[in-house]
Amino acid sequence: MRRFEGKVTARLSLMAAMLAICSLSGCSHKAENTQYAFGEPVYATGEDSLLPEGYDQQSELQRQDYVMGPDGDMIAEGGVPGAAEPNADNYAVGKRVPTIQVMGEEENDVSSEKDGSADKEADKATFGSTENNLLEAKETEDAAADSGDSSDSCVSIKNRSFDASSDEVTVIFGGDVLFSRDYAILYSVQRNGGISGVVDKPLLDLMQGADLCMVNNEFPYTTGGAPLEGKEFTFHADYSSVSYLRDMGVDLVSIANNHIFDYGEKGLLDTLSCLEDADMPYVGAGRNIDEASETLYFTSDNGIRLAFISGCDVEGAEPPFTRGATESLPGVFRVRKDELLCQRVREAKQTGAVVIVYMHWGIENTTELNWLQMSQAKDLSAAGADLIIGDHPHCLQGIDYVGDVPVIYSLGNYLFNSKTLDTGLIEATFAKEGLKSWRFIPAIQSGSAVRAASPEEKARIISYMQSLSPNVIISQDGVIDSLVPRG
Repeated sequence: MRRFEGKVTARLSLMAAMLAICSLSGCSHKAENTQYAFGEPVYATGEDSLLPEGYDQQSELQRQDYVMGPDGDMIAEGGVPGAAEPNADNYAVGKRVPTIQVMGEEENDVSSEKDGSADKEADKATFGSTENNLLEAKETEDAAADSGDSSDSCVSIKNRSFDASSDEVTVIFGGDVLFSRDYAILYSVQRNGGISGVVDKPLLDLMQGADLCMVNNEFPYTTGGAPLEGKEFTFHADYSSVSYLRDMGVDLVSIANNHIFDYGEKGLLDTLSCLEDADMPYVGAGRNIDEASETLYFTSDNGIRLAFISGCDVEGAEPPFTRGATESLPGVFRVRKDELLCQRVREAKQTGAVVIVYMHWGIENTTELNWLQMSQAKDLSAAGADLIIGDHPHCLQGIDYVGDVPVIYSLGNYLFNSKTLDTGLIEATFAKEGLKSWRFIPAIQSGSAVRAASPEEKARIISYMQSLSPNVIISQDGVIDSLVPRG
């Protein structure tokens, strides 16, 4: 059993505790077999991956960015699920072309092997009932009052300890997760009795059984603020939805992404408070640049120290929809210029930590890497990173070694929409000296759920990932090694 220690933040939102998850019904969308990539040279690799002069950001940028994001998951006006999926052509900017990825036969039946009664470890406990939430909130508030802590702002504690399950430490990484109101995943979770109804048992066992588990939290938790004007797709979730992270087995999240600011500064600040109140560590955004760029440390009882850093490098237009944090303004850790990012990696390395960098980068809906992904991977390798995990493209991208540093450029969607997509988890095993081994675990997102790949699907996905990754060899069990001599 894993155990976290450290000072838990005193401030707990009574409003968050009082929110009860409503039970909604409705039919799920039928997923398509085919993925599409959109756009012409506006997002080609090279310097022109930045928006050209005169490009109309507000009318076109978001359509291209999100055609494979929530499209097909939008709920009809009035919040009624089951509306017909919009035609993909309505969202295309430029010519529609088939993506490189070839989908296999669609299997609409999500695995029926669900376990809604799996035992939770102590540190994986959910919020429980609304009544329990209120009690916990009151007890925490009373404790804060007794201690004389009346601060208006509580920064999430960035040094954690935990009990490792062996002499090594295993960390599971997943891609994009979305629990926004009015989108298919939330309805699917509610219709199917919670997370165990949409994430199958083999995947949940991996996530809950790892020493640590990390995903990309691609939305704010807020009931206030307003959606950003001009941004076509904006997400926001109720505070109570944060409990789904614990249900999945998640121990920390990246919030360095281009949706965490969808409801502006109010939405971001609410999110920070919500995660802190839930004792859910985060990286990649904050109330100022110091917080946003701050490294999160986890130290095991056997002396393995892990450092987590997360940066966001998307939205090339100025000003971007997603604000970068400054000395005085809340925002994400924006790393288009990566000097501070690399400085944080060097600082963490000097503490003796194994350094993991979780990057929000690249171009959506294509397997092609852009020049910033390749350039920044080299910079992070030179700075001392031990592992680089990428997301944002909403599809899988290749695996490589940059110098001695392993990189997966994109894990794609994990539990994000109703589309049928190849996805997966990364399982990384660490010793004190660094990364010992890592493997890719194939999965399928389909019908607003995610499940482990069948043996046939697993072989196909691994073969596909191998085709994207000429410098590595991926075994039939997903174990990854370099084909190029290292060191």
